[in-house]
Amino acid sequence: MIRLSDDAKKWVFLAAGIVCFIIVMILTMVFRGAFAPEVIVPSAPIDASSIETAGLTAAPVTEQWAVYVTGEVNFPGVYEIEPGSRVGDAIERAGGFSRDADREALNLAERLRDEAHISVPSRSAVIRPGDERAAAASVSAGGNSGIAYPDRAQGAPGNAVPGEGDKIDINRADAATLATLPGIGPVLSASIVAHRNEHGPFPDIESLRAVPGIGERRFEAVKNLIRAGD
Repeated sequence: MIRLSDDAKKWVFLAAGIVCFIIVMILTMVFRGAFAPEVIVPSAPIDASSIETAGLTAAPVTEQWAVYVTGEVNFPGVYEIEPGSRVGDAIERAGGFSRDADREALNLAERLRDEAHISVPSRSAVIRPGDERAAAASVSAGGNSGIAYPDRAQGAPGNAVPGEGDKIDINRADAATLATLPGIGPVLSASIVAHRNEHGPFPDIESLRAVPGIGERRFEAVKNLIRAGD
């Protein structure tokens, strides 16, 4: 057994103390690194108004109007159309005019409304002057053809202009009677009655032009055959 002197023992204890101190320091550093609290660095503030929720942004809904197009068009039926559209747009959606359509019977520039019914009359049916019974029968049967007459206002032989008492009163006549007028037919006669019911009696015969489908040509054909009674 080696015996150390007192001085040697002092150096041994000193060296052992230094080694222990170094070990303690190393262990302290290791444990501090392992269990050090996590430092959270705050990020920049988020602008909530700039956040767009994916899949939840509702697409704008475009309202559609439904219009019913019948008569002399290629594909009659109910069609959806953009609000603010006009009669011509609806007829185009229905395939356009048929070959027998009376293209001047409607105001193609007139604005539509939702649930509108557009009926395009025919120009093929021709009834001779004075055949009012046939015209009335066509209306009663629900015929959809326009009725065209030779122009009695032209002063042709045998077609004298009737007197005031013989003229049709557009404020009292029913649809069947109005349909006997040149170029009016059941479709326009129904429109005349509907306009009269909605807006009241016609103050004069010129007011008939306010009815959709009564253009200059049609008015000239009937103006000598009608009157606006009280």
